[in-house]
Amino acid sequence: MRRLILAMLLAVATPALADGVSPIQRLVTAHDAFMASLPATLGPHPWALRDPAPGVPRSAQLVAYDDAIAAARKWSRRADASDLVPRKGLWLRPYSGDLSDLDILKVMDDAQSLGITDLFVETFWGGKLIYPGNPTFPDRYPGVDLLKAYVREGHRRGIRVHAWLHTLNFGPAWAAAHPDTLVKDGFGDLSGEVEKGSDTVSPALPEVKVELDRIVDELASHSVDGVMLDYLRYPTRMKGDDIDSTPDPRDFFGYNARQLALIEQRHPELDTPAFQNFLETGVPAVESDRQADLDRFKEALSEDLTGLIDNIKAEVHGRMLLDAAYFPDYYFHENDTRVQESAEWANRFNLLSPMCYEFYLDDYPAPYGTYTIWRALRIADDTVAQLPPAQRPLLMPSFTAEIPGTPMTAPFHHQTLRAQVAFLKGLLFDRTFPEVGGVAYFSYGWIFPAFEAVRKATG
Repeated sequence: MRRLILAMLLAVATPALADGVSPIQRLVTAHDAFMASLPATLGPHPWALRDPAPGVPRSAQLVAYDDAIAAARKWSRRADASDLVPRKGLWLRPYSGDLSDLDILKVMDDAQSLGITDLFVETFWGGKLIYPGNPTFPDRYPGVDLLKAYVREGHRRGIRVHAWLHTLNFGPAWAAAHPDTLVKDGFGDLSGEVEKGSDTVSPALPEVKVELDRIVDELASHSVDGVMLDYLRYPTRMKGDDIDSTPDPRDFFGYNARQLALIEQRHPELDTPAFQNFLETGVPAVESDRQADLDRFKEALSEDLTGLIDNIKAEVHGRMLLDAAYFPDYYFHENDTRVQESAEWANRFNLLSPMCYEFYLDDYPAPYGTYTIWRALRIADDTVAQLPPAQRPLLMPSFTAEIPGTPMTAPFHHQTLRAQVAFLKGLLFDRTFPEVGGVAYFSYGWIFPAFEAVRKATG
């Protein structure tokens, strides 16, 4: 019955397409190594069976494809004590053609051949979902349940599927209908003023929590393995090429009137004429107290983020893994408006993916000498190491490199993913970061740009 259902589902032909490997993303050569390592008993490369073959009944070919996937799954998950990063993640944006054109098969075959254990499927962004049925947020692809398809295909290959959420970015339709829920800075600007396309809502508000609780329930019904909370922060304010560290409370996005009222209820010491004047004008009652006053405001904003996390964790309640993507480089700056105090909430999660998107590995001359992947990993590893062993999440840093075609003559450019992963393996071999147990690649589309363009063209 399983094979019959599969044959009926996949009866549409899938065109054979080249990978379009980019020289800047040599990580994809893992394909060849994996294929070469498969036992001879598997016969031809399993994924060659994905596409129609002349003279071969399609149903019989799909049965063979299904069997080959099962055999490759066992082989790819074999115990290998030499693998320093046994967990491998991949970030992925789905498109409508992934199902209608069966592009999902090639995507998942690519993931399996790279040894991916955890797939982060973009599920909620721009205020839209990739599955139907939510009463508030519309379907991105009406009538198509891409999440269900990815969960099915992932589990068939032994890959965990995590629903990746742009947690606090509720999209333009929500923003237009519920303007009183949006974060605002002390100058009256919304998040879109500093982050293009951002419609960030306040983490403190009850209706925000209700909507996220509903999404979590819907994800549980889809049998996802984890919920990946991204954009778990306030907007980023830049100053030139760097984070703005100006000690002015008005730069922070804590001026939503309803959130501010809740903060003042929780902290009466902030509801004084002197502190209100500080928030309104940026001028403290005593200049030497400027940073201390600002830190009190930042702490209150951080409490609201932590409260949201606790609310989501209670809703997850062991049904799925709870994950978070965050910037460890928040701790590079004194007054970063993101207020992403990951050290305060790391113990709430099962998996943490620090976004190590620095351009350099372990050294670069001033003024950006400390902006390195090594330092970001150090912060992440130290954060987890401070926790009791039973509360330590899996640490799976995310690495990225430029989209193929980016001029390498630019003053700042990433090392290739291959170089970054080799660097990580060396550090893990030396036990420099003992809490790190995996690596995640951002993103599928940047590793396989040609096929990403084909998929994107479907909408």
